[in-house]
Amino acid sequence: MWVSVLGFFLSAPCLYLIGSSASLSLTIAAAVGFGLFGGMFIANITVASFDVVPAHTRASAYGCLNLTGSLVTGFASLLEGKLKESVGIANMMSFAAIACLIAGVLILICIYSCFHRDHQRVAAENMGIYASAT
Repeated sequence: MWVSVLGFFLSAPCLYLIGSSASLSLTIAAAVGFGLFGGMFIANITVASFDVVPAHTRASAYGCLNLTGSLVTGFASLLEGKLKESVGIANMMSFAAIACLIAGVLILICIYSCFHRDHQRVAAENMGIYASAT
């Protein structure tokens, strides 16, 4: 989960620079940074969720996570297309950067408030499942 938090926090300035940079080379560097740091949270958020989801429900949890991510990114693209002339790309990228920071903070709050308890519960449930299967 820490890698996902780091990915969100490092993606935010990249998103801001993509929308506000006057230099093409800085925009390209920011886009590369966003690709790398965005990959950090996308690749790790699913695996990290398995720490708090029992083994017998992981497929459903992954499906819900994948559906939510697809819906959010799909509607975000649609909304961005509709608002690009009235709000502007630079402002929308700034809003996206703020959303990344908020997401990182929310994950941090969840880690500190729920993770330890949920991880222990899931570990105990998984041990019971694996013990009964053998």
